[in-house]
Amino acid sequence: MCQNDGIIISLLILKIIAIIVLPAIIIYFSIRKFENYKRIVFVEIVLLLLLITVSILSNDCAVNSSVFKIKDYFGFKEEHEIIKESNDVSVVEEIQSTDRYKVKGNQKVFYFNNNTLPLSDKKIGCGSKDLYFKNIGSNITAISMLLSTELKTNVDPIKLLNLSLENEIFDCDTGVDVDDLFAILKQKYNVNTIDISKEEAINNINTGKIVLAEVTNDPSLNNVTCEDSYIILYKLNKEGNFMILNPNDRDYDYICPENSDGYGNIIEANTNDRAWTASNITSLVTRYIIMERWGVIWKK
Repeated sequence: MCQNDGIIISLLILKIIAIIVLPAIIIYFSIRKFENYKRIVFVEIVLLLLLITVSILSNDCAVNSSVFKIKDYFGFKEEHEIIKESNDVSVVEEIQSTDRYKVKGNQKVFYFNNNTLPLSDKKIGCGSKDLYFKNIGSNITAISMLLSTELKTNVDPIKLLNLSLENEIFDCDTGVDVDDLFAILKQKYNVNTIDISKEEAINNINTGKIVLAEVTNDPSLNNVTCEDSYIILYKLNKEGNFMILNPNDRDYDYICPENSDGYGNIIEANTNDRAWTASNITSLVTRYIIMERWGVIWKK
């Protein structure tokens, strides 16, 4: 990001002169058959060569000196604005995880729930409409659990939402693609994500790691989701059944709305407290992912 506002404004003015003003003058003089416009043509060529050179050098000031970029730079961007105000005094900017869940070895799992305060009333401004984060932020919340637990520090979902907005990977209709977010986290937090098999997922859980699992809506099962989304697999009980952490867990049964893939299906309450058999997990999960910090050698 260019740190000199004056240079941005100057370059914007030069672009307007080179692309709009001088060509108009040249056309005017050429129509009226004036010879003096040749000097203006020379100035025009020099200005264009200067702007091309600066752009080739990938100068941040040049990149930000466009009408659209300069609006963003000086805070006039309207789309994707997070609305942080709330009437509820319990809503805080730093969202703390619950310490209710632990993996093998007694390590804390950072858990965030979209359907409880403070996340439940967070809104995102998308153009002319406001979206509730809980309706479109499931992927972000699940990845926040994965990242926080791996780093052993609180990286709440709103931090990852802001990161997604800053890097323009947030879509008002679909939310965030997990692979796009993984690419950003790799650079910011020095972490890698690895796709693994179900057997490898079990091995990792037994060593105290958590696994991010993509789940699909299956009408034949007690679903955890109305749409394809992500949950955390964090523990196996004595019977070998899976314990999960669902970012959309509720204390009441929920009927999937009409605009969802699982329309009419019932999502039962307290999915986090129920053991899921291996066959159910196999039917629901389409992808298993672990996260590693750089320098850590992953073993199957």
